[in-house]
Amino acid sequence: MPPEQNSYYGKSNDSSAFEDEIDLKQACLALVRNTKLILCCMAGGVLLSFYLGVTEKKFWRGEFQIVVNRQESGILSRLRSSEAGLSSILTGGGAKGVNLQTEMVILKSPSVLIPVYNYVKNINQELGLDTEGWRFISWVTNVDVETEKGTTVLNVSYKDVNKDFVLPILNKISEQYQNYSGQKRYKGLLLGFDYLEEQVSRYKEISYKSMKEVQQYAINKDLSPMEFIGVEKSRNPSIPTEASRIAAINKIRKINSKLKLFEELVDQEEIIAAAKIILKEKELASINLSKVSEVSQRLEYLREHYTVNDEDIIDLEDKKKVLISLIKVEVINLLKANLLEEEAIKESSQRSKEVLFKYKELLQKAARDEATLRNLKNELQALRLEKARREEPWELISEPVLFDKPLGSNLQVQLIYGLFGGLAIGSITALVYEKRKNILYNKKEIEATLGLPLLEIFSTNKLEGWHESAEFLANGALADITNGSIAVIPIGEIDNTYVKKLHEALKCVCESRKIVITRDLIKASKCSKKLLVISLGTTTGEVLIKFKKRLSIQNMEVAGWILLE
Repeated sequence: MPPEQNSYYGKSNDSSAFEDEIDLKQACLALVRNTKLILCCMAGGVLLSFYLGVTEKKFWRGEFQIVVNRQESGILSRLRSSEAGLSSILTGGGAKGVNLQTEMVILKSPSVLIPVYNYVKNINQELGLDTEGWRFISWVTNVDVETEKGTTVLNVSYKDVNKDFVLPILNKISEQYQNYSGQKRYKGLLLGFDYLEEQVSRYKEISYKSMKEVQQYAINKDLSPMEFIGVEKSRNPSIPTEASRIAAINKIRKINSKLKLFEELVDQEEIIAAAKIILKEKELASINLSKVSEVSQRLEYLREHYTVNDEDIIDLEDKKKVLISLIKVEVINLLKANLLEEEAIKESSQRSKEVLFKYKELLQKAARDEATLRNLKNELQALRLEKARREEPWELISEPVLFDKPLGSNLQVQLIYGLFGGLAIGSITALVYEKRKNILYNKKEIEATLGLPLLEIFSTNKLEGWHESAEFLANGALADITNGSIAVIPIGEIDNTYVKKLHEALKCVCESRKIVITRDLIKASKCSKKLLVISLGTTTGEVLIKFKKRLSIQNMEVAGWILLE
């Protein structure tokens, strides 16, 4: 196919508007043109479906429903979450419980169904069938396990070509599933016992040694004993001796700050107010504060009735100053005494960093070991209670039943599928066939390929209207030709009857002009006007492209083209 041609119905690159598009109308017309091909494909699809439906091997199927017990007892659930090692053992190696999807895969595994597989082989051998080539992986495809959405109910089904085998085999499968549910739990409990007893014995010795070590270290370094509760969870446990030292340091810092601020006070009222707060914190009383209060009240009275230069007012003011000085000295001495007391506590609680770090490390280790031992003992006791509890196997909520009709597609449905499948294949084949033929059925595609204007359309269904179309053409595109000749060049396999009819119509309206019907471009080049005649469905894209090249090589100008539709 030439490079200028597009991918469908010979479409040219001269018009990018049609590139990679399929005209739905043209596609429908293409299907209509290939009706016979499509009907043959539909008939073939129906025949093939009928053959497959008749020769298909029939399977009988049965099923039952079983409830997977996903709810553990409270004890077992707590044991799973208490320790990673114990959880791994109770779940058979996983850190978490097996989910329902995994359980479904296990139920189809050889570890559960191999006894059923051997039973099926045996009953088939008794019938004289050869089972040497049998494989479990092939047989297990007959077993299907599905879950009811949003529940832990499993639908278990089995199919077999022998109707009498289905129910016995389903009973065997349900028996194996119930055995599996109890065995898994019991095995996990036994392993859990062995593990916990070993760990309890081990941690008794570890806890004793760590406790002894921390007590001995506390005696040697004159450290206060501590309770272990909560220490194992703390990254930096507080030691009483160290806590006392830190508290003393904070109090010293606070007292020094108060002392500095109080010493800097000058205003009498501020001194009195600060002294009251400090003494109240220490729960102490001051006689001088009471006296200052009395003097202040007396001064207020005198100032209301006498002048500021009164001797009594001056004497009381001097007295107030002396009392405030005494109060300030009293409070400063009190703060300094508190400071000495806290310094003494700080010094007595002082230990080296190495001693404190070591003690904390020993303390945390001993607390962790004690807590671990306590937890292990609790878990062992809980596991004993769990073992004593009787757990029912997975519950069958429906007995195995055999379906009344064998499996297999409904013949009518298969025939319908075959019919529509043949229709689809036939349609695709028809479109591909049309594409490969590349015959042009669309005037827009012809116009885009030629790059020439469409001058007139002559309908092959209305031959009586050709004279009118010829007159329109003569008065339009051919009006500039008065005495010259007009070449009409047919392209493609146009019916000669239509060509002759066109010649007659043009000849009638162009009396003074000669009409030449020819396919010879050399002969046509001698005419004054050239017209192309094309009929839908009689030429291909390759033909038009080649013709266009020939026109270009001969440098021949063409007025346009006529469509026979």
